[in-house]
Amino acid sequence: MDISVGIPTKPTIEQWRDYLAIQKSGVTNMFNTRAIYCCSKHDLNEGVCYYIMHHYEELEKEFGLTIDSINDADIDNLLIGSYMD
Repeated sequence: MDISVGIPTKPTIEQWRDYLAIQKSGVTNMFNTRAIYCCSKHDLNEGVCYYIMHHYEELEKEFGLTIDSINDADIDNLLIGSYMD
């Protein structure tokens, strides 16, 4: 897994959910792509993060998933689950 990839890449629904869960958790600054990568389960590399930052509203509409849709269980599954894997 190469976290230095800077080519903007459209996220999968799983990557989008990870991004929102990390954002809602407040565990890191969302401009810290290395920390986001380390917290994600679905390879949220720099390119995916950049795409999300530039297309945030489009992705909310496309996936029908907003930060308000994320609950504590989603956050726990991502953050605690990543230590269990």
